[in-house]
Amino acid sequence: MKPVRSSIFFFLPCILALSLTGCVMLPVPTGEGKLLAGKQVTDEQLSFMTRQVTTEREVVEHLGNPNIIWEDARVFVYNWDVRQGLLFWAVGGYMAGAGGMEDIPKHYQLLIRFDGQGRVADYTRTARPLLKSSSDFMTEWLKNSSGELPAELLDASAGEKAVVLLNLQCTIDNSPYEAFLDPSFTKPTIFLLRLGSFKTLGEPAFVPHDFLSPESRRAGWTYFMLLPGLYYLSVQGPDSNVISKTGDKYMQEAPRWRIDVPKNVKAVYIGTLQFTGKSERLLFGEKIDPAGDDGPTIRDDRLIARGLISQYFPDAGEAKTIIMQRWHPGDPVVVRSSGDVIETRQ
Repeated sequence: MKPVRSSIFFFLPCILALSLTGCVMLPVPTGEGKLLAGKQVTDEQLSFMTRQVTTEREVVEHLGNPNIIWEDARVFVYNWDVRQGLLFWAVGGYMAGAGGMEDIPKHYQLLIRFDGQGRVADYTRTARPLLKSSSDFMTEWLKNSSGELPAELLDASAGEKAVVLLNLQCTIDNSPYEAFLDPSFTKPTIFLLRLGSFKTLGEPAFVPHDFLSPESRRAGWTYFMLLPGLYYLSVQGPDSNVISKTGDKYMQEAPRWRIDVPKNVKAVYIGTLQFTGKSERLLFGEKIDPAGDDGPTIRDDRLIARGLISQYFPDAGEAKTIIMQRWHPGDPVVVRSSGDVIETRQ
């Protein structure tokens, strides 16, 4: 494996400019050591691997489940981060300053490509540049490894978008509560929806969703327009402070479901999620929080969904029901090359 140049000095040009504005960052190399995330895979652990011989099952037996399964490319990906330096920072000046220290990570990946018979065709243990996304890095590696890319990746617009219909039901203090109320001073937004795709490798990203009508909105129905592919739906709420909880911590802790949008389907109903919450009266309005630790449940309202699709998307035909599946931290993220374009109905 070729050595990868440290990215620590990426910060050096910034130090002088930041110091002029009262902010200083100083990167200090430490050498690779502390494991920051994931499960490290060493070169010695790969000694069992033989091209055209080792099977997918044997890889899982030796290394465990991969972090990412790139389905249509037949690629397993194992990720881990190690510390390669420390970033010391300071903001402000005398009597009014603040400072701290952050780890500078080095992102490692083990990429394994299998052939049509499920045997190892190629593999690489390497470091990913800090400024390159995992999906772009995986795509570049696959092209260099196999000389070709999945057809869906070459044509991001391949396939027809489908209406993906979802219903959210909510009870607060055991009474029905509208999930998608028009926000006001006394009635804040209580749910945030995000989607992950191949581009984000399942990590939730904010996307707009739309409503069929004011009546269906009050009944908890919403939808996305999605290309064929696998998506990961993240739902935060019910929480009257959900708008302010946009950090990585909150998004990672939100429950997530995998959505399968097949090819040649114009409408998909993915299920009805049922949430419960509790309220606390305040001087102005009320405070809403999730109730209990059991999390949301899911039910099948396909007959209602088919009626809505027939009414608002008559050209879509009968909606296909593919109930989304709960995804838990530690489960592999299964992705397909398509599914990058996310938009609402025009």
